[in-house]
Amino acid sequence: MVIPGELTVASVVGVWVAAGVVALVAWACARRTFRSAVAGLVVVVSTAMIVTVYLVNSRRIVHLDSQPATWAAVSLVSRGDFTLDEFRPAIESILVQCITSPEGHVYSMYPPGSALALAPVLLPARLLGRPLSLELLDTAAKLAAALWTAVSAGVLLAALRTYAPHGAWLAAFTYAFGTTAFSAAAQDLWQHGPSQAGLAVALFILALPRPSQRHQLGLGAALGWAVLCRTSNLLPVLVLFAAGARRGRRPALRIAAGALPFALFTLAYNQVTTGSPLLFAHSVHHGGAGFAHGMAGGLLALLFEPSRGLFVYSPFLLLAAVGVAGELRRLADHHQPPDARCETALPLATVGTVAALPLLVLVAQWEEWHGGWSYGYRIISEVALLLSPAFAAAVARWRGRRILMAATGLLVVLSVAIHSLHVFAPENDWNAAHLKGTAYLGMWNPDPRDWQIAWHLRAALQ
Repeated sequence: MVIPGELTVASVVGVWVAAGVVALVAWACARRTFRSAVAGLVVVVSTAMIVTVYLVNSRRIVHLDSQPATWAAVSLVSRGDFTLDEFRPAIESILVQCITSPEGHVYSMYPPGSALALAPVLLPARLLGRPLSLELLDTAAKLAAALWTAVSAGVLLAALRTYAPHGAWLAAFTYAFGTTAFSAAAQDLWQHGPSQAGLAVALFILALPRPSQRHQLGLGAALGWAVLCRTSNLLPVLVLFAAGARRGRRPALRIAAGALPFALFTLAYNQVTTGSPLLFAHSVHHGGAGFAHGMAGGLLALLFEPSRGLFVYSPFLLLAAVGVAGELRRLADHHQPPDARCETALPLATVGTVAALPLLVLVAQWEEWHGGWSYGYRIISEVALLLSPAFAAAVARWRGRRILMAATGLLVVLSVAIHSLHVFAPENDWNAAHLKGTAYLGMWNPDPRDWQIAWHLRAALQ
């Protein structure tokens, strides 16, 4: 779907940059710190550049799983609820991704965060009285996905500039373009873009050397938002909560207070959609939790399977192990953090990696560990964000070592190229040939010509 002419890339970037500059000026006036305003401006401009690249392909790469949230957002801005009843004739094909509530209303089986993330983009059109056409809906969904994902990259940059300045730029931009943030989250309204934005804000606050009470409340809100967007984030969120609460009981209570509204909203949403505050729509749809896959095999596949593996599609993340190992060694020896300019005592590389592990273990045991009709490891996109501080620590450690940095550069270029394939040459023939219901055919196929990347490469060459 081509972005309509009235919503050009230049106009989008211009509006958001202008809004960011105004906000930064107001913030700088309140704080009276020129340095902080300049740092904020750098992040805003970087985010705008990332948004621009995300929109360059001028299309929404639509998938079935992302559709219900889009229509739920339309219902939210037009009727004030999340029901899809009024759209049944138009969304017949996606009703397989919906549930019926005890009161007989149709709801998306996915968490409500994505619909809430799209609502601010749709609201101006609604307030101006413009009809919410399919063309506008496609545009809005693509724009919201790109904006939220770019925000996650921009905020990650801000966090890494505090934690490991010498590795911050390369790590942030490789996350933006060398992971499924580029090939999936920014291309359609999945849960991942808004979810990763929340996790990035959490990493930023955790990287602060002296977080204030306001920051602790914000940390709780960011963690609550991440779970509201994607329920499986509860596991990494608990790790990040523990890291933020390390200073004592009062900070822990403030973080919990920040997350409380999101928890209450989730309980209320569950009550309306499933009839029980503790029962999620996704569980109702699948008739249970759906965790029957072997953990060892699923974990190995999530990391190394040729058409789904994290380290196959984003090989630069292999270096996260270097960053974590170096950080743990320094902690054991009571040495400085990964960058001499780093002021925070929190080992962000280790915290991020530990937060990623339970998410990997959880998804590895799910019957659809492969994420269905996806490109690469889309289902664990948040893991790439959580491992980015460890990659930044590795880059900071290797700064000035030419051979190691050249090898790092090759991994970065390869990662960006792999994800660019899906952005500029998307095709679903591979999924159609290899996915039958919840079954994944051809796993560990030894023929490279039948790997998903090879299919996309042929599509790009044609």
